[in-house]
Amino acid sequence: MGAFSANLYAVEYSKELIASAQKGNAQAQYELGQLIYHGKGITKDKKAGFAWMLESAEKGYVPAQISVGESYYWGIGTIKDKFKAVEWYQKASAQKSTNAIYLLSQAYIKGSGVQQNIPKGNQLRLQAAELSYVPAMIDLAQAYRTGESESKTAKDLNKSFYWYEKAANTGDRNAKLNLGLMYEEGEGTAQDNTKALKYYLEAAQKGESVAQFNICRFYFDGTHPLKQDYESAFQWCKSAALQDDYYAKLFLGRMYAKGLGVKKDQAMAVKWYKQVHDEDEAAAYIASSKQK
Repeated sequence: MGAFSANLYAVEYSKELIASAQKGNAQAQYELGQLIYHGKGITKDKKAGFAWMLESAEKGYVPAQISVGESYYWGIGTIKDKFKAVEWYQKASAQKSTNAIYLLSQAYIKGSGVQQNIPKGNQLRLQAAELSYVPAMIDLAQAYRTGESESKTAKDLNKSFYWYEKAANTGDRNAKLNLGLMYEEGEGTAQDNTKALKYYLEAAQKGESVAQFNICRFYFDGTHPLKQDYESAFQWCKSAALQDDYYAKLFLGRMYAKGLGVKKDQAMAVKWYKQVHDEDEAAAYIASSKQK
């Protein structure tokens, strides 16, 4: 369940928190419920955690309403009941929660816990996106980019670019990666490698492995505006490969095998090639190394 906010890790399980929750403080009840639910400072107990969050939700505390909705949706800590999940999303969305509005949009699009109503689901998703809820913006951008059949969204690269750009402006690394891809491919905008690289770098610095590999690729091939630089390519590929990026592993194998940007090393080449052994290049090198 994704409702455990990062800032709650700063909240500690304590006698003071318990006392506040027992006195009926909705925020304390939610925080205590989350800590118990996730086992932070106390033995994990999904049911007990859910019970505290439910008390908070019933007092109208929005984060708790969303968490209770998610618990019902997935059946974690309570029975699985998507209809009850939707009821809680509706309560939170009535209080202008963008997260709840988006969750409700998905329920209507899928017909999950509510009678399917795709136009209403699309309207709610757009509403959440216009309220700057990043997951809604990215979801909308992806739907326009591919032409999503589930929501009956027609492919529109210009609209896709628009929403990725809006999300990227919030600092989201996934949006920055995809905006870079659209600039590189000239999708929904004029092709521009300089801008593509700018967004790849911003995403890569936030730890986005695909963006790291794309920078590796730019250096490896000497793609404008970069000049060919195997050492820089190696460093970016290594960062991406250590995060399990498939193609970065292939490139690392190639670079170790040929001594590009790093000292030639058959053992290291085999190590990385083995992780992508379905590739003809990798399979051929592994086979040849066994014959030597």
